[in-house]
Amino acid sequence: PHNSAGTEPARTRFFNEKQLGLLAEQVSATIILYILTQFNAPSYQESTQLPS
Repeated sequence: PHNSAGTEPARTRFFNEKQLGLLAEQVSATIILYILTQFNAPSYQESTQLPS
């Protein structure tokens, strides 16, 4: 019996893990950006209102 059925799951699993890693990086970056913007929102508004 040919083992194409045995090599295919490993290939798709590697692809899924790679996609999952990229997705995790995107999600973590988005969360960090969201937290930073939420944390800096009041001070940023104050700094923009200061000159005017």
